[in-house]
Amino acid sequence: MMPPLWLLPIGLLLVIGLVPGDWANRRALLVRTWVPRLVAALCLITLATGISGPTGWGALRSGGADAAQTWRPAGIDWGGPEQGVAWLMLLLVSFLGWVVARYSVRQLDGDPDQGRFFSRLSLTLAGVATLVATGNLLVMWIAWVLAGWGLQGLLLHHRNCEQARTGARLNRVASGLGDVALLAAVVLAFREFGTLNFSELFAELSARRQLSGSGGALAEPIAWLLITGCAIKATQFPFHFWLPETLNAPASVSALMHAGIVNAGGYVLVRCGPLVVEAPVAMGLLAVIGTVTALFAGLVMLSQPSVKHTLAYSTIAQMGFMMMQIGIGAFSAALLHIILHSLYKAYAFLARGDVLITSDAARNPASPWPAPKPLSRVAQSTVRFAFIATLFVVLSWGLMSVLGHSPTTKPGGHLLGGILGVVLARRLCLLIPTASLRTVGWATAGNVVLLAGYAISLSFVDRIVKADGLITESLVATNGWVVAAIGVAFLALLASESVRGQRWLARWSAAAYVHSLNGWYVDAFVKRFARTLA
Repeated sequence: MMPPLWLLPIGLLLVIGLVPGDWANRRALLVRTWVPRLVAALCLITLATGISGPTGWGALRSGGADAAQTWRPAGIDWGGPEQGVAWLMLLLVSFLGWVVARYSVRQLDGDPDQGRFFSRLSLTLAGVATLVATGNLLVMWIAWVLAGWGLQGLLLHHRNCEQARTGARLNRVASGLGDVALLAAVVLAFREFGTLNFSELFAELSARRQLSGSGGALAEPIAWLLITGCAIKATQFPFHFWLPETLNAPASVSALMHAGIVNAGGYVLVRCGPLVVEAPVAMGLLAVIGTVTALFAGLVMLSQPSVKHTLAYSTIAQMGFMMMQIGIGAFSAALLHIILHSLYKAYAFLARGDVLITSDAARNPASPWPAPKPLSRVAQSTVRFAFIATLFVVLSWGLMSVLGHSPTTKPGGHLLGGILGVVLARRLCLLIPTASLRTVGWATAGNVVLLAGYAISLSFVDRIVKADGLITESLVATNGWVVAAIGVAFLALLASESVRGQRWLARWSAAAYVHSLNGWYVDAFVKRFARTLA
């Protein structure tokens, strides 16, 4: 069997990524011309494969993307866009990589070190593309390490800046810890199953479950190591410390890092889902840690004075929410979250000026409606919000049920559907006091369309992931308590937000603002320890 066509642009990107930086600088025009072209070629090949093959729309018609015959030199399954989840993520990575590469051509025009930059960008993109496409656990680990090396070079583009060097060192510490945990998982997986190809490994797991109800003696430790390594590399609390320190890198690096590298941990857990569910306790703990990360980073984000720091903590919070979804078994929702967050965060970093304009408009709205009296403000807003939230939550659950995502059968269905409805309702309630009735009507219609679009997208992704078969009875039983605790945590956050600004809370609010501005001092403590490892 001949090597698949999609490997050609990845191989050429890898070759460009491994050339010395000085050589690349002397041929900067050649390098910066071909990197965007190769990434664009990879994107087009992936798109064509999805349209004509068993993935993409074919998966939507058939109810899932069956594993096709793949290239296996020396018994190593290289996977590829013929497999559903790999196709979806490779299309996303190649498209975002092309956007970032094109943006970098203009941003670094005239930079004497641009050749080295595009070489390291090429290495990073080759690593991430291989990571999402491969069907072998060892190849996935090697590709992740290569992507980390490329990212180190990108973070050190301004190598004379002390902040850039500090961010790169802290990233190396966190990434190294994650790599060690994942390598241990790879070694144990080969020892237990005798193969690292996903198709063979998952088939062996399924056969063992049917015979004994368990995946094997080492299956649970392997799952623990996978979850630990991916959580560390996905900036989960308290290993988030390095991300806000890397903001001295060019905007294109931040866009690529936040949109296509940090969230790789979530993709790996979804890809390794049949193995990950062997440790339901670890998944429950991951859900709790993800919730803590989301709430912590969300509070810190609100107090940050700079747009880049706000976006950094926003990414940490989103990664926490994504890990919470994986922890409760909502693999399809987590994968859709990865896709949508990647597209938004790439845009946000590449269009920071628009973010500033939008933020200023939000802080200075026109208010044609009279503000309620102070004594009745909380009561009025609470009743209004409760009514609208109930409508949107019921609508959310109803749409999901119509499309085959019943909240009673999907892991965490009630929680995620409720959160989605509450978020849309809160968004509308913030608009009501400051907008005309016509604007509120259009916003309501927009929310309904947004909800319907999300439900349809989730249905499409779920058919590709085929995650229903990953959920075991023990996982659902364990996560029932976890889901309840997470729901209480988000309700507490909502309640605290509704009374924000009251006089009797002024002193506490001021203190909380100062603590949040300083990251609740967790970052300083962890960074001091990380510097000893660096």
